[in-house]
Amino acid sequence: MSREVMGLAPDEPVDLPEQTAVVAFRPATSLRSIAADSAAVAEQAADAVAGQARVEPGQGSVVPGSRTPHATETLPADPPAARPATGPAEPAADPDTAPADDDDAAAADAPPTDRQAGPTAAERARPAADLPVTRRRRPVVPARLAAPTPQDRRRAAALLAVLLVCGVIGWFAGDQWQTSQDRAEALGGVTASATVIDTRLDGGTDLRATAGLTVRVSNLGRQPFTLTGQEASFDAGEITQVTPRGLAIEAASYRTVVLDVSVVCASPRPLRLPPLQVRGADQVLRSVPVDGSAAALASLCEALTPRLHMVRLLAVGLDGPRLRLLIDSPTGRTTQLLGVSAGGVPLLAGATPSVLDAMGHTVWIDPPADCPPAWTRAGVPRALDLLVDAGGPVTITLDTGLAMPRWLLAGPCAAATR
Repeated sequence: MSREVMGLAPDEPVDLPEQTAVVAFRPATSLRSIAADSAAVAEQAADAVAGQARVEPGQGSVVPGSRTPHATETLPADPPAARPATGPAEPAADPDTAPADDDDAAAADAPPTDRQAGPTAAERARPAADLPVTRRRRPVVPARLAAPTPQDRRRAAALLAVLLVCGVIGWFAGDQWQTSQDRAEALGGVTASATVIDTRLDGGTDLRATAGLTVRVSNLGRQPFTLTGQEASFDAGEITQVTPRGLAIEAASYRTVVLDVSVVCASPRPLRLPPLQVRGADQVLRSVPVDGSAAALASLCEALTPRLHMVRLLAVGLDGPRLRLLIDSPTGRTTQLLGVSAGGVPLLAGATPSVLDAMGHTVWIDPPADCPPAWTRAGVPRALDLLVDAGGPVTITLDTGLAMPRWLLAGPCAAATR
């Protein structure tokens, strides 16, 4: 700053405070470059007002649709020609006394013009690192495969051998798995059945009766098995001998055997026989229950000891429109009443199943809605058939005398007598 501007005489000393710093101004750039930079800034402001977003690296960003640029917009850098050279700093020229350049004056006085073709000063000042770089992709050249060595061939042969062995094992294992999916085998391996087809009473007393049962043993599976004997008994019936023992039965066939049995009719234990035992091709023992053993033993006990019935009728009478029965189990054997019928016609007997024991149980039977045709043709029945379970399903017949015919003729079958 000159003495004239500060208002000092040419020979008057300058008194500066201690904290005052002398600022050296950078040499001013040319008026032409300042005019060019001003034109670039004015052009960016015009684009922002028009709503056109234009982003140039190094000059900040403009939000699309906004009318003013962001505050982060940067001013263009000085061109390389305007930067000071390295070396001792030259004294700053006084702008008031420096002569004006003709070209600078002409550029300053010239009116602003539209942007001309060619890069602007901001674009010329843009660093080279921000320019996009186009790289050419090189073609991928496949590597040349090397010839297999003897060691590689041995490894491949060993791998193929292992895969072949695994495939054979899986094939046979799959065949065994498919065989095991048979319904009877999947339900516990039971592939046989035994059914009583005939009964022979040999004799005995109330404590123990002996008999012979003819049993048909059938092979329901696809593998043969051998009849080895019977299991231990925990019931009223017991198998003493199987004839013949060790009988081989082929797949999908049957054989007949004779079982020597003994039964304690007065026992409170379930009235049935223990299961038979068969050995399959896999050397596994399987249990085969004897179907119909409870009915066979019940018939033996009924024939041998009439007083030891499975179910005994104590009293019968009418209770309004219903028939009332008082029944019990003389041996104290726990027996379930499953159903009641008469002459092949089912009857409603209250809540069934019900439990019978030695204490007695009362059963109320509802009359049918009408007289069944079977009773009209064959006559009104006088006996009741009770389906019970005392170790197996057994049908017991109880004679009611004249109580049941009177009940039916006074009720649903009254019109049949007219």
